[in-house]
Amino acid sequence: MYVRPGNDIQHTIWQYTENYQWYAEKDIHSQTFVEHYCISFGEDMKIAIIGAGVQGMANAYFLQRAGMDVTVIEAADAAGMECSFANGGGLLPATGAPWNEPDALKSLLKYVGRENAPLKFKLTTLPSMALFGLKFLSYSSEKRYINSTRLTTQLGYYSSDMMREIENETDISYRQSDSGLMAYFRDAESQAGTEAFFDLFADEGIQYESLDSSGVTKKEPSLKPIQDQITGGIFCPKERSGDPHIFCREITKHTQQNGAEYHFNTKIIDLKKENGSFRIISQDGRDFKADAVVIAAGCHSPALGKKLGLRIPIKPAKGYSLSIPMDGWNNAPTSVIGDMGLHVGINPIGGKILRVAGIAEFAGYNKQLSKKRINYLIKLVETIFPEFAATMDREQLNPWAGLRPISVDGTAILGKTPIEGLYLSTGHGGIGWTTAAGSGRVIADLISGKDPEIDISGFSINRF
Repeated sequence: MYVRPGNDIQHTIWQYTENYQWYAEKDIHSQTFVEHYCISFGEDMKIAIIGAGVQGMANAYFLQRAGMDVTVIEAADAAGMECSFANGGGLLPATGAPWNEPDALKSLLKYVGRENAPLKFKLTTLPSMALFGLKFLSYSSEKRYINSTRLTTQLGYYSSDMMREIENETDISYRQSDSGLMAYFRDAESQAGTEAFFDLFADEGIQYESLDSSGVTKKEPSLKPIQDQITGGIFCPKERSGDPHIFCREITKHTQQNGAEYHFNTKIIDLKKENGSFRIISQDGRDFKADAVVIAAGCHSPALGKKLGLRIPIKPAKGYSLSIPMDGWNNAPTSVIGDMGLHVGINPIGGKILRVAGIAEFAGYNKQLSKKRINYLIKLVETIFPEFAATMDREQLNPWAGLRPISVDGTAILGKTPIEGLYLSTGHGGIGWTTAAGSGRVIADLISGKDPEIDISGFSINRF
């Protein structure tokens, strides 16, 4: 039997557990006793995680570490096959600002009709996006923008610490790198504005070094061929990178070896709560039972929440990437690179693959690749790395598109819900990889009856 922590938990445990005498003899504080008891009882608690992307896998790891009986249910045929498959790969807390910046409406109007727009709406989706879009813009005040950035930056750096815990405890390798982020600019005004913005979040962990154009190319020689186009840059030494798909695959192996169950190719058609526990019914007729459920299904989370009468305000935003082999490139980049003028991120994953990611569009649940958008990414490679573009294998560009889960206010939805036993780890937008480990630890602490180590009140679904 699992006893959920409540107002009378200490009295209940102290009165009825067989371990009372041991704790009394050891003179251990009752709070320590409660934490131990909750975790011990958690060993028999069955947790169902819906979704096997980076969020779901981080949840699986930390919940299992807390002693839970973990089952992961995923519609795809393996972990990390959706938005986690080929995203930018940057673990970049410094880039935690939401998309609905104060001038969001002005920017969207400027991008109308532009195929190379970093963010655009498909006209065919406007009817279904109208209400969401208006609310999205209504959350774009300067105060909300700064507060959301602060929350996400805190979660991002906490997540970085948790990712190192995973690495130290498991020895997994996912082509991780500590080489930092090089954000460069094509005009001095943009750099000054970004530095002033970063200064607001120094207490949250952002560190940077301001560079002129020669400083940029000295630290990142791969940009030397376009130095005349660069006015300066910002180098963030604490930022990291890695391959999210490999991470998902490795965490699957690790948790399976320790008893976690995985059910792939399993589409959920119903989710119910009956007699205090959850019942999950799949399309092929299987029936799963759980004491608690974590929805970590990205942009598919709203459909699952709806089955329990919970509205989760998220829409999919399609992001594109290329994954180009760097064989034979002697001047390949070593850092994650951000071209702040062209709005593109470049990540030399493991020194082997050049991941080029950028462009997002609200196009519903359509993952079809746009040839124009892919050609635009190719053009960006040619613009930023002309020497590499001249020799790269154009038959091995590996174009990809995935659906990022964007919440209506641009901030993740994380933690408890009004439905007892139902938890959310979704809506992280374009930085779900950055915030995955921290989000997984937060959920594990909540289910174990502990207070999370960071304040997550701003991520609650109750804010809507």
